[in-house]
This record gives sequence, structure tokens and C-alpha cells, in this order.
Amino acid sequence: MKRITFLIVAVIVISAAAIAQDKGEMDGKKKMEMAQYHPKQEMIPDLTDEQREAIKTIRTNGRKQTLPIHNQLEEKKAKMKTLATVDSPDMTQIDALIDEMSGLQAELMKTKSRQIQEIRSLLTDEQQLAFDAKKHKMKEKFRHHQQHKDCKF
Repeated sequence: MKRITFLIVAVIVISAAAIAQDKGEMDGKKKMEMAQYHPKQEMIPDLTDEQREAIKTIRTNGRKQTLPIHNQLEEKKAKMKTLATVDSPDMTQIDALIDEMSGLQAELMKTKSRQIQEIRSLLTDEQQLAFDAKKHKMKEKFRHHQQHKDCKF
């Protein structure tokens, strides 16, 4: 009886350790995926300290600019969900909300484009090529991820 109890406890401990190890590996994979979708300075070769600092400032200022816009967009998405799920949806309100959301998304895209061009202006030709190539790769991976994020296997 003691032997069976010991075996059961051992199996549980080993299983828990294996699950914890798998979770750790998933966290590492997730971090790598996130790094692919969020450009880092490391993707640009031979950055000087001045370039790193300038890029950090540009990104920080960009985040400060876009955070309120992102928040407004999320509020409008929630309102859209509310308007679209009532028994008798008012299409005039829904259309107006879609127009507002489109305007916010355009504002975000413009801000991001300005930020990218500002960063590119700090780089040498070789650094620009690496930055552009990596940005293109990340955009493709992001698109692929967006297309398949709702797929459940």
C-alpha cells in the first residue's frame, strides 16, 4: 500500500514538473513572438549610443501620442458592440461610429508612419536597409498571425 501511494505521489510530482517546464518553454516562445511583432533597436546593426537614445525618445513620444487614441478606439469598439447587439440596432449611429473609428485608425497609422520615417532619418543607408527588411518581415508575420488568430485546432 505504501508503495502504491509512493508511486502515485511520484507520478503527480513528475507530472507537475513537466507541466511547469512546458509552461516555461511557452513563455519563452511567447516572448520571442512578441519580440517579432514589436520592433526593437537590436534589429538595427551597429547603432551608436546617440542613435539608441534618439530612437528610444521617438518611441516613447510616439507611445505617449498614440495611447489616448488607442483608448478612444477601444471605447468606440465597446460602444459598437453595445449598439450592434440590441434588438433594433440604429444603423445611423453604427455608421457614424464606424466613421469615427476609421478616423482614429487613420490617425494611428499616420503617427506610426511619421515615427518610422523619423527613425529612418537617424540611420545610415546600411542600417535603413536592415530596418526596412526586418519591418517588412514583421509585418508579414503579423498579417499571418492576424489571419489565423481565430483558428482553433
